[in-house]
Parts: sequence; structure tokens; C-alpha cells
Amino acid sequence: MPSKIYLDSQYNWREIRNESFSLYGSGDESCLLTIFDKIKSINIQDHFRLDDIISHQTGHFAGIVDTDHFICAFVDAVRSYPVFYCVIDGELQVSNSARMLKTESGINEVDQTSLLEFCMAGYVTGGETIYKGLYQLQAGELLFWEKQEKKLELERYFTYHSASGVQSSESDYIEQLRVVVDRVFRRVIEAANGAPIWVPLSGGLDSRLIVCELVSLGCDNLYTFSYGPKGNYEAKAAKIVAETIGVPWVFVQPRTSRARELFKAPGRKEYWNYADGLCSIPVMNEYESLHVLRESGQLPDGAVLINGQTGDFITGGHIPPDLIIGNCSTRQLLDAIIHKHFSLWKHLKTEENLRIIEDKILFLLGIEDNIEMTMDEISAYFEQWEWQERQAKLVVNGQRIYDFMGLKWQLPLWDAELVKFWKTVPLKLRLRQSLYVHYLEGFNFRGLFEGYRSEARRWPGVVGTTLPWIKRGGRLLGFDTGKIQKYASYRGHYGDQYALYGLSYFFRNIANATVPPQGRGVLALGAKSWLEENNLASSQLVMK
Repeated sequence: MPSKIYLDSQYNWREIRNESFSLYGSGDESCLLTIFDKIKSINIQDHFRLDDIISHQTGHFAGIVDTDHFICAFVDAVRSYPVFYCVIDGELQVSNSARMLKTESGINEVDQTSLLEFCMAGYVTGGETIYKGLYQLQAGELLFWEKQEKKLELERYFTYHSASGVQSSESDYIEQLRVVVDRVFRRVIEAANGAPIWVPLSGGLDSRLIVCELVSLGCDNLYTFSYGPKGNYEAKAAKIVAETIGVPWVFVQPRTSRARELFKAPGRKEYWNYADGLCSIPVMNEYESLHVLRESGQLPDGAVLINGQTGDFITGGHIPPDLIIGNCSTRQLLDAIIHKHFSLWKHLKTEENLRIIEDKILFLLGIEDNIEMTMDEISAYFEQWEWQERQAKLVVNGQRIYDFMGLKWQLPLWDAELVKFWKTVPLKLRLRQSLYVHYLEGFNFRGLFEGYRSEARRWPGVVGTTLPWIKRGGRLLGFDTGKIQKYASYRGHYGDQYALYGLSYFFRNIANATVPPQGRGVLALGAKSWLEENNLASSQLVMK
């Protein structure tokens, strides 16, 4: 069997061709056309020059180049559109669909390490998937296959590993950031080409910046929406932001019965098969709200969705302050990564499982165990892991819901120019998002960033007022208040997400999940449900 490219039509990839090669791709059309024109003009024959061409693009894209001599597949710096591959009988097979490639290649053996990772984190790390021999391109990676020699090469043309260059003053960095942000959002408006822009508005710094920057640059076709339990703090803040800048705002009130109906409907299973890539839990945050907006006719065809993924990461907000206290070491790094990324289920954190996970982390980061690190080194490795694994595999993969519903989208805070800027900012200006906050305070559009403080309370409505009393009473009666809070989370800030799985499923499974922070219990239930639907729950890793 010769090398072959499998393209699943449901992902709407397009083809650009001339007499000597074809480019199949998805995403930013201007990026794909630029890549095509540059390849055509230099008659490229090696991946080193391809690296340079692809790394200079600022949008979000993925592509496969097919010539008489080679196949080259690539994804952008955050794997916005996934690409999968395998080598069968010495020949490359590559596709935009993990499930199509699995079927066509006859791959069926489960990778037990990958399955363990999926259970513990909600995604598979590195270039693996759930199945042995079926691989994914990692963020910022390029694949080059020489047809004659049957030789496969993988090249990481971009890595998010922060390294400060020439040190500048904070005011200089703020001015650079202002220029870059303006340039990025001008590109957003130009690419939208007059189409209505819809922003899921949480009222936090990132979505707040997006709407303020768009309005400040003259975007006049802007709409916003929020969702979540009634009385949730994000929707309250979002409403104030929308009213202050004068843009329409819609609140989608979730309903448990509707959420369950949507989850049980065939369309949800189709979405999961479409979005999982056989390596990560599909994101469900906006599933109900987007259905409501589409069915009501409020969210039209041709609309462009722009969310705030993921300004908190690139600005330094994911660096744990206690990570850089004391003598930094590989041990601290491993503990921090496992605590954040591999803690969905308590009973899976056994000594044997943790050793497997630690070995994989060390291998993927290319570092040795038991070595000392500087503060800059340990924070850079922590962010590198967050970027290439959780952000690319889970957070950014949430864009699949827009693709599935036939909606356009952009990720301005993941624009390559902006990301490359943040890589150069010193650690001291990224800790606690220091530079970002000071930049926003200077921008202060319509006074929306002056004295900004994020609302810490995550218990909306009556739950927020009664839970402290319930916990106090529980302590007096000798009950485990941690369990009380865990069960109460069904009515908490992420209650609309738990409702998808239903109250019965929630109570049967939540006791062994590690719920806080950031709705980790929702991911735990999603992982278990996905395993059950894909007939993998009978494995030795089945969760209690």
C-alpha cells in the first residue's frame, strides 16, 4: 500500500493545487494561501525551509502538502486543528480524522499508558493517542515523509518555553504589548470582514479585553452572551461590562431537563466522535448555550465566535507562586504538574501509576530526575507542559464545538505574534500576571480595568448563602465537610455542566473524584462517560 492521505469531509478541509503539488488544509485561509504561494515559488524539497514558512504565520491552521517526492503535515503553534498519522507496512498514512485513520488502518490495540493518562488528566500526552500506533501531531510540530526513502521526520518548529531576551523596563514592555494587541485585533476585524462577532463574555480580564479592544477599534457588529447557573458571578460581571460599552448581551439560563435531553440526543455523541481525536475529552462548556442561541435564531450563520482562550496562561497566570519558593528542583516540578494535571480521580494516584506518569513527563520535557533548577527554569518547564498538553489538547480543542456547529471562530489571544511577545517577558513581570494587569490598568477602556478584582466566590444564588451554615452544622455532627462541599457542587458554579450527566450519575461517581479547582469534577465525569461509551470502561483502569 502506498502512502495515503485520508480526509474526512465533515471537517471541511479544502484543497489548493497546481501542477506539482496539492495543499489540503483548514483554518485561516490567508495563512494557507501564503504557505501555498511560498512553497510554489521556491519549489521546496526539505522540511527546514518549510519550518521557516510555517513558523512565520500568525493565524490558526493545519495542513498537509502532497508532492511527488514527499508529504508534509503541520499544525500551528497551539494545534488549533489536529492532524493524525500512522505508519503501516512501511508507508505513511495521514488524516484530519483520528477515527477514520483508525478504521482505515485497522488499529485496535489500546495503549495502557495513554489510557491511564486519559483517566487521570482527561487527555493523552505527547504524540500518542488512546490506540497504539495511532499518533497526533503536537502543537508547533511538522511531519516530513520522504516517499522514496520511506523516511519519517518530526520537527518541533515552535516551543512555548519562556526565555527572556534583552531586558527592558516595564513601561517599554507595556508599550510593545499595546502595539501588538492593536495589530492583532485589527487583523481580527479585517478577517471577520463585516460578519457579526459574538463573544462569550465572562466579565474576567480576557473576554473583557476582547470586547473593549474591538469596540475601541471601531467594531460595530459585536454581540455578547453569558451562561451558567442563575446568579453566577461571571454573568453578573459580564452584564455590567456589556452595558458599560454599549453592546448587546444575552444570558442563556441553563435548564437541567434541556441539558440532559441534549446530552442523550444522537447529536451529542456525534459531537464527541467529531471532537475527541481519540485523545481528549470534548469540551462541553458552551454546548447548551450555543444550541439555544442557534435554535432561537439569535446566533446567525456566518457569525464569528471569539472567546478569551487563553489569556490567563500566556500572561503568566498559570505559574503557581509556591512553585518558585525555596530550592527549585525536578521533584517540585513533577509534583506541581501531577497535582494540576493528573488528579481527576483520587484512587488512581497510586505509587505505580505516578511513577509511570512521572517518567512520561520527564521524557517529554527532555529533562532528568532529581536535578536542581532556577526559578526561571522551573516556571518555563511548567508553562511548556501546560502549553503542549492541557492548552493544546483540552482547552484549545474546545474550538471543535464551533466547527461542529458550522460556526467560524478566531483566537486572538493565541495569535502567534502575541504568544511570541509573551515568551520574552521576564518571569518577575509574568508572575501573578503583573505586566498584563498593569497594561490593562493603563488601557482602562470606559473605566472597566480600574481597580479590577476577580470575584472569588463560586457558589451562586441560595447555595452561596446556605452552604457555610450547612458545613458548620455538618462539622458539629461529625460529617466530612469536604464531602458536603463536593456533593453541593451539583448546584455550584459548574452546576450546569454537572447537569449534563444527570443527578444520579453525579452521585454515583463524584465521591471518588477530586472536584476543586476549576470544575475538575466535570472533567472526571466526562472521562468516565467517554470510556463507557467507547467500550473502554471494562479495562483494569475502570474508575470506581
